Amino acid sequence: MVKKILFLISFYSFLPGLFAQQDSVRIQKAVLLFYDSTEITPVVNLIPFGETGETAHLLYYRNTGSRNLFNLTEEYEVTHVNDPNGSPGVGLVYSTSQSRDTLKVGELIKQKIQNCTFVPYILGSFRMDFKIRNASNQLLDSSSFYFEISDTILSKSHGRLPTSKTGPRFFRDSNLNQAGGFAIGDRIGTLFEKNGIPSWQSGTPTSISFYITTDTSNVGVEIVPKIWQATLDSSQISLIVGNEVASAFIPTTIDSSLLGRELTLIFDNGTAVFSGLNEGKYIAGF
Repeated sequence: MVKKILFLISFYSFLPGLFAQQDSVRIQKAVLLFYDSTEITPVVNLIPFGETGETAHLLYYRNTGSRNLFNLTEEYEVTHVNDPNGSPGVGLVYSTSQSRDTLKVGELIKQKIQNCTFVPYILGSFRMDFKIRNASNQLLDSSSFYFEISDTILSKSHGRLPTSKTGPRFFRDSNLNQAGGFAIGDRIGTLFEKNGIPSWQSGTPTSISFYITTDTSNVGVEIVPKIWQATLDSSQISLIVGNEVASAFIPTTIDSSLLGRELTLIFDNGTAVFSGLNEGKYIAGF
């Protein structure tokens, strides 16, 4: 009986030695910002070449281990994956690193490197890799951010949307409990913000483009492109649609030849067409 007790005691006293402490870090957010102003800056993956300039690295990570970490290294690398025609890219185009002396248990780091030296100089698809290594050069965690530099205008695309509907019918009015597009004044648009960063472009809107689905009920619909001013209410939650600043004199009527095609509508009326857009928020749509 005594021998059994001694055996159990010696066995359980040995167990703690089986579990060595391990370094553990988890990346929570890792992106490259092209339009950087605040912490809620929208993350953009498709950038027109004419809008590229100084960028910012944004990296959030936390020590999820059981001990403080010392002498960590943050690595940032950008690889040109493909050129616009799909051919293989040129490979690594940017690499830099930063060190961090101490990361306490549970501590969250919000790292933003402003005005980093990476400026895209070629078109195509890119991948930015974020890596965290410990003092022994062991990789603790990594994350990749994908983006594309193109020669297009600024655009917004939702491949997840069904192809059977166009415009406000995509959405449902939660107050009236009905699909959009059935009430006078229904509209669809994209919220965007013109910042004060100098650009070679004039800031004058010329047109908007959008896809007309194959739904035959679109035939006969009249569309007029619009841009409205927009502001947030005092709670910074609800959007207030303001004055119209760009439009077209003549509506475009959808016929069967326009189904399943992208349609570009020209602006030819409004203060923004003649004087450009001032700094602020706008909704572009119809």
